[in-house]
Amino acid sequence: MKKNQFLTVRIESLTGNGNGIAHSDGQVIFVPAVACGDLCEVKIIKVKSSYAVAKVEKIIEFSPDRIQNACSAFPRCGGCSFQHISYENELSIKKQTVIDAVSRIGGLSVRVNDVIPSENICCYRNKAQYPIGEKDGKIVFGFYGTHSHRIVPCDDCKIQPEFFNRIMQYVTCFFNDKKLTAYDELTQKGLLRHCYLRANKQGSVMLCLVINAKSFEYEIEFADYLSNLKEVTSVYLNFNCNNSNVILSDDFKCIYGEEYFEDEFFGLNLRMSPDSFYQVNRSAAETLYKTAFTLLDKKKYENVFDLYCGVGSIGLSFAKYAEINDIQYQRLIGYEVVEKAIISAKINAERNGIKNSEFYVGDLVNPPKEIMEKYPPSLVIVDPPRKGCSKQLVEFFLSMEIPEILYISCDPATLARDLKTLSSAYDMSDITPVDLFPRTAHVECTVRLCRTGTRNTVINNR
Repeated sequence: MKKNQFLTVRIESLTGNGNGIAHSDGQVIFVPAVACGDLCEVKIIKVKSSYAVAKVEKIIEFSPDRIQNACSAFPRCGGCSFQHISYENELSIKKQTVIDAVSRIGGLSVRVNDVIPSENICCYRNKAQYPIGEKDGKIVFGFYGTHSHRIVPCDDCKIQPEFFNRIMQYVTCFFNDKKLTAYDELTQKGLLRHCYLRANKQGSVMLCLVINAKSFEYEIEFADYLSNLKEVTSVYLNFNCNNSNVILSDDFKCIYGEEYFEDEFFGLNLRMSPDSFYQVNRSAAETLYKTAFTLLDKKKYENVFDLYCGVGSIGLSFAKYAEINDIQYQRLIGYEVVEKAIISAKINAERNGIKNSEFYVGDLVNPPKEIMEKYPPSLVIVDPPRKGCSKQLVEFFLSMEIPEILYISCDPATLARDLKTLSSAYDMSDITPVDLFPRTAHVECTVRLCRTGTRNTVINNR
């Protein structure tokens, strides 16, 4: 097989990130933006010792799973992987991704349930981070291309709310009218870096403009300009002069409206700062948490720990669920590295009437040994970032003999890695995937672990 060679191949399956898999003369070929069953003429663009990569030149025969792609930026944009196939097929691929991770990475034989679908597969995101660039001397916004920081202009993203696109078009008019410049990563010059939007359940929007400067000469005019949009209820500036890929710095300034963002979630009223973590698909996140909590079969706990707690959304949702379902617990303890998130978590507990709760700042690379020794946990809830729990934390769970762990994961690979280690001392429930990110390659999972010999009942389907 050679570079620039043309082949006719049948797509046999799709990977979890949406690449098609085909074979020719025993060689594996990865082909982006295809559907399982497509018969394609492809051009080889990369050849490695164990695989090749090709691009589609022509689809000769279409897969029955293929649907009409309605997004002008797909597949050039790196956000979505499955705009071109049926949602049923997407869910099947995501389930197989979890199965493969658990068996291949974890070496485990654990049942994986069907993926719980999202209520909405378009316009579901409550947050968007738009990189800003220039094209033909004009400011444009969009998303990064796959595996690059090349901006693909997009003003009609199908998974963002329609009003996000309108707001960005309105904002871009201001930028072009003032002849502002976009930040260039190579030269580190230019002003505008990102525009970040977050919407609550009522449709109110917080807008944050990220700039490569310590001040913004048009801040009063920009705030007045945005006040004409009824959806925009607060405007922030974020001053980020760092030469890095990190979108936000710690330097914020509210120039219009409310200082904090508020939203309704799981029967709670949550308050958060602009940089607080918050699930982007509200209704699907509520489904995820409820699915996790229903795995619990005990009706009484002592100390419940919510690790990686953020603004308290999971722990406080557990408290709400416990109240409704007659689950007793003595104390809820949240732990999180971001100090501003902990401040919000304490306020959120107070404003929602959840009194038996405490929140602490700390890095979970170094487990909260002193607090857990003071308040021995009977249940630990973890929802780590994509890199999973730290090795130290997993080993700490084993050494502390934590009776019960409720693990919520946003990455099947790191979940499988952590379960492999924990399986030496814990029995596991079925793994239930929940789709929080339709049309993308991401899938969330939840699983309950009970220390061997400590569980009340037989774990589901084990």
